[in-house]
Amino acid sequence: GQVKHYFDATNAPSFPTSFERKGCVPPLMQKWLYFARAIIRAVSGAKYEDISDEFVQAILQHYGWRSFYIDLTKSLAVACWFASHQYSEKRTINMCENHEEDPVWLVHTQASYAEVTSGQGHLYVIDTAALNARGVGLHNLDEISVEGGPLRFHAQHACLAGIVRQLPPVAVVAHLTVQNNVL
Repeated sequence: GQVKHYFDATNAPSFPTSFERKGCVPPLMQKWLYFARAIIRAVSGAKYEDISDEFVQAILQHYGWRSFYIDLTKSLAVACWFASHQYSEKRTINMCENHEEDPVWLVHTQASYAEVTSGQGHLYVIDTAALNARGVGLHNLDEISVEGGPLRFHAQHACLAGIVRQLPPVAVVAHLTVQNNVL
């Protein structure tokens, strides 16, 4: 689900990846892949070399990291929520201390969602067979298990399609517009 319908020059639904929309910073990407892989290894007990870059990117994407994946859900309720809540972000600064108790300024992006009460939301039905036929992988994040309970992507019944630059328009088999007060 999306608050706004995006389309390409042929009027087909458009779903570009975050890399396609905002670009990539390769040195930061490599650092985050390394650190995230280490954390996943520590939490899951998997061997470092058994954790693929694609798997790490799939998890990081769901927490706001840029990647070549498109967020999808298997839950109608989750799709409705995203179709009726507008995403926004702002840069914030927090002060904390390092290991020697020296002050450190952390600059980060703070994300939030606000309910949209008027207008229409957009829901899409994606054909996974059409994705597979075009070589687009589908990563079911529900299959990832960790000790200590479910994570955000479990609650959202998340899947990621990729690695792509854009979701193939032929994979969108239905586009529903629904009044936000219904969603």
